[in-house]
Amino acid sequence: MNPRIHIGFVGLLLAALPVAVAAQVKPPALDPGIQSLAAEFFAWRAATQPCTPDDIPRIERPHGWLPDFSPEGLARRKEEYAAFRSRLNALPRTGWSRGDSVDWLLLRSAVERVHWELGILRLPERNPDFYLQQTLGSVFELLVLSSPMTDAKMDEIVSRIRAIPVTLSHARANLSEPILPFAAMAIDNLRDIRGKLERLAEELKRVSSAKHHAAVGRAVPAAAEALEEFSRWLQSRLPGMKPAFSPGREACQFFLKNVALIPMTAEEMVSLGRLELDRATACEAMEKQRNAETPELPFFRSLEEQVRHCWYLNGEAVFISGYHTVTGGRKQGYRLWSQITHRGGVAARVVTVDVETKGGQLIGRARLKT
Repeated sequence: MNPRIHIGFVGLLLAALPVAVAAQVKPPALDPGIQSLAAEFFAWRAATQPCTPDDIPRIERPHGWLPDFSPEGLARRKEEYAAFRSRLNALPRTGWSRGDSVDWLLLRSAVERVHWELGILRLPERNPDFYLQQTLGSVFELLVLSSPMTDAKMDEIVSRIRAIPVTLSHARANLSEPILPFAAMAIDNLRDIRGKLERLAEELKRVSSAKHHAAVGRAVPAAAEALEEFSRWLQSRLPGMKPAFSPGREACQFFLKNVALIPMTAEEMVSLGRLELDRATACEAMEKQRNAETPELPFFRSLEEQVRHCWYLNGEAVFISGYHTVTGGRKQGYRLWSQITHRGGVAARVVTVDVETKGGQLIGRARLKT
């Protein structure tokens, strides 16, 4: 073959290659049926999902949202779950792309979590602490948002505080088989609840406009009284509560397969856990043996213990500050400032600053750019 023709032919192939590759990797269109059902389900879930102390499943609620765990609301929610599940299983899955199949599995996981909460664990009927999350937890969801404390945000906070007595009245109607350890946890979480809410009211008044002060002043005492009454109600029923609860193997298998999407049996998970425990125990034993002759690190003796900064240039100490008591708080943070000015002809500078306590404990180390 003529070299020029050969080179030109190869160049022509290379020029066409990106077009061919681009055509091959173009993602297929997503199935509109599952996408529509998913959008509808997650909008429903945003309005009905229980509050939780875990930040991972925490979601943004619709404007004006309030928890509804009335007996009628719970019954309606279970019916709506069954309808979503039926519609999901009825979707025709022929001709789906891999992405559609993955979306179906993920949507099924989200749908079946509703059954896990309401049908298997039966949290509204068994767990008194569940209702602290739907009352105090619903307020906390708004407090942890980093957005400014606007009038609209304060309206939402006050509205949720006002809803606390109503939600707790529903709790007493729903808790048909409360479990003793869950009730004891709720009672413990309600210790000094009035004092905590009064401090909350003071802080809310401090950061909000004056027009909300009266509403906060009315809502907080009513919420505190309802929570104290709920604690007394639980304490009076402790002797008749079930001492323990376990969902059982079949329910755990349902969770692993349908919610967690883990292709393992409960026994395989236990076996894996034992292997990991053995590994961790062996590593701990080896580490203890390796450090057998090493003296124990001194502990931070108190929150008021003084600290100092030790500055190093290329490993050589160049400045050690005096000891200082670290001050601050949640708003300002906890900071200790020190600085040095070093003039020298060192070409490659590695500056390190150690933070040490007066007891000799290294509690921080930073490497600085020069």
